[in-house]
Amino acid sequence: MPTLHEAERIARELFSIDARARALPGEFDDNFHLTACNGSEYLLKIMRAGCAFEFIDMQRRAMEHLRDFPVPRSAAELKTTVDDRFAWLLHWIPGEMMANVAHSPAMLQNLGRLLGAIDLALAGFSHPLAHRELKWDMARSLWIEDHLDYIPDRARRDLVRGILDEFRGTAPLACVRRGVIHGDAHIHNVLVEGDRIVGLVDFGDLHYGAWVSELAVACAYLGFSKTNPRAAMDGVIAGYQESNPLTDIEMKSLPVLIRTRLAVSVVNSAYLKTISSDPYTTVSESGAWQVLEALCC
Repeated sequence: MPTLHEAERIARELFSIDARARALPGEFDDNFHLTACNGSEYLLKIMRAGCAFEFIDMQRRAMEHLRDFPVPRSAAELKTTVDDRFAWLLHWIPGEMMANVAHSPAMLQNLGRLLGAIDLALAGFSHPLAHRELKWDMARSLWIEDHLDYIPDRARRDLVRGILDEFRGTAPLACVRRGVIHGDAHIHNVLVEGDRIVGLVDFGDLHYGAWVSELAVACAYLGFSKTNPRAAMDGVIAGYQESNPLTDIEMKSLPVLIRTRLAVSVVNSAYLKTISSDPYTTVSESGAWQVLEALCC
């Protein structure tokens, strides 16, 4: 990972910005919050080595397509660092991470409304890379079957196995609407000011998938640290219904998809712990187990 000094040098040499850098977490890319001498703020992303231009192009085009929504905006043309990595500069979106604040009923409904409207807006968007193979694509959830042994607790392994059996048996993604979706409306990727949603960030999991999967992802993580996770989910579902009403089949599929997303999350964390010591890779693990076990009891 580049040091803060290196990030500041990249900002200065590639983008002509004198700024102080602060490191931000990220699973694959190196991210920095830049505060320029004139007070302007930016997000500097030093993309992973070997990152394809098309991957960034997909995100930039989607964000431009969503220019009427609170999503990131590129602040300059893409540059290349001396070690041949893409440097991507975006305008900073101020706000509090949803993971760090209490969730009011109005905030939850506002998030649901935003996600429903974004899914409808992206119905007119396409990109070849949106059809790539992605582990977070709900349609590909059965990949975790081969990784269950990474969960050390037998009861938890059996719990996840049962969810996979339910996913396979009920085919919750049959006969649902599809389009390009953000795919990761996680509480760490949503920014708020009061009850308002001021930012939906990190388009790295953008893909062609089921609209109801978009909602399932948001619901799965909203239950973290809540005594009644279902009530929080009901709030965001109600908001989504206002802007993009679910079909009867989608509504019936939603509980299965929420449990499946949580199952994928805990298996992914269990596996990543064996190959990486970065705490960011397991940031959702304990919360996901808490919600999963509450929903399945």
